[in-house]
Amino acid sequence: MDVGAGICCNVCMLATEARRRGGVSRAARLTPLERAVAAMRAARGRWSRTTPAERQAIGRRLVEARRRRVPLMAASEWVAQQPPQACDRCGSLDVRPYRAHPLETHKAPLWRCRRHATAPAASYVCLAYRRPVEMSRSGRS
Repeated sequence: MDVGAGICCNVCMLATEARRRGGVSRAARLTPLERAVAAMRAARGRWSRTTPAERQAIGRRLVEARRRRVPLMAASEWVAQQPPQACDRCGSLDVRPYRAHPLETHKAPLWRCRRHATAPAASYVCLAYRRPVEMSRSGRS
């Protein structure tokens, strides 16, 4: 038989469109457990091709990304009219209002002392994030 346009091979004789639909319908028939097992096997297959040194380097980068923290952005002006509260973390009364997230401008502020005025970079940094001027380090922005 001749392998024509749209046919993947002589063995299965499935058209390209039929193969595409088959993948979608098969995934729809799988249970969440079966999908999790398939994803785990794919991940193990990818990790099996890396060297121990590469795995260590990737692990270090992942831990650093998880631990990296950035300064919180100051809250809007309307918050300054509210009475200050104690620090959410330590209870200190020397606090300033900060945004819970850069995009949440009209949400209740986080009251934090200078020591606790940071957030995990992975969840806080977005396009609207601006590093506060007073907290930026020399040589970094």
